[in-house]
Amino acid sequence: MVKGRFTVNPFPNLKLMPSDTDNLDEIAGCMLEDNIQRYEDFLAKNKKIDMEQWKVLKTKENSTVYTARHHDVYRTGSPSHPHHGHQSQPGLPSLLNLGTTENIR
Repeated sequence: MVKGRFTVNPFPNLKLMPSDTDNLDEIAGCMLEDNIQRYEDFLAKNKKIDMEQWKVLKTKENSTVYTARHHDVYRTGSPSHPHHGHQSQPGLPSLLNLGTTENIR
């Protein structure tokens, strides 16, 4: 794996239509809302992970990464986002990290 940052961007510039930019902004907002909700749920459950909903993917030093057991439920809320009507893409996993992330590679 390459260490450090690229000195030159290896990718061509991405040209998006304004509607595409709006859609990406909406998706990012939905993801942020859902992750904040997951964090608040975690706090409400006395900082306990529901092992029926999450399974351990990797543990290293002071950090454990979990993956959702049901991808369609945890990636963007429910299959249809309740606030925006955004349809989630099935098959993309949602991850939850518990612990410090300063040394994860």
